[in-house]
Amino acid sequence: DLPRLLRYWNLAETRNGTLVLRRAALLLFGNEALRWHPNNRLRIRRVHGTAEGCGPHVRTREVDVPGPIVQILQCATRILLSTHEVEAKQGSLFATAQLLPRDAVEECIVNAVAHRNYAIEGSAVETLLFPDRLEFRSPGRLPEPLTIEDLRRQRGAHRSRNPLIMRVLRDLGWARDQ
Repeated sequence: DLPRLLRYWNLAETRNGTLVLRRAALLLFGNEALRWHPNNRLRIRRVHGTAEGCGPHVRTREVDVPGPIVQILQCATRILLSTHEVEAKQGSLFATAQLLPRDAVEECIVNAVAHRNYAIEGSAVETLLFPDRLEFRSPGRLPEPLTIEDLRRQRGAHRSRNPLIMRVLRDLGWARDQ
């Protein structure tokens, strides 16, 4: 049953005989996710050029994908994969192929959304689609003890900023074991 599942994930507890949801449950599944965090969303921006910016000379298009987190993951994955499809002729038929591996796109979205710093309410997770690359930006700095140098050297250091969210996403099949 749902209350037992929420308690199993540590997303709810019983206080004075009443089931009380934690904020992570509301961010993951809540119908009014923006009520619990004003930027529980992912913005996908297509940048028509090599650099982002603002002003009349910069052309961008933006799609806003508001949460809950589970909905953000599904919607953003569908949008990003559809923007990176190409048609190719296979024999006498045309077939659609993905330019980016689905697993890589999903993992980038999960990491950006699940590891963001939810204490920062003024920024949303962003995905920038450049003609030559895809960038993910997540509010907050790298969690301790991870450093930029660790990333450059591809040194494995892992710490989840939001372990409750990651546990649920892992159980639902969205996140992979690190």
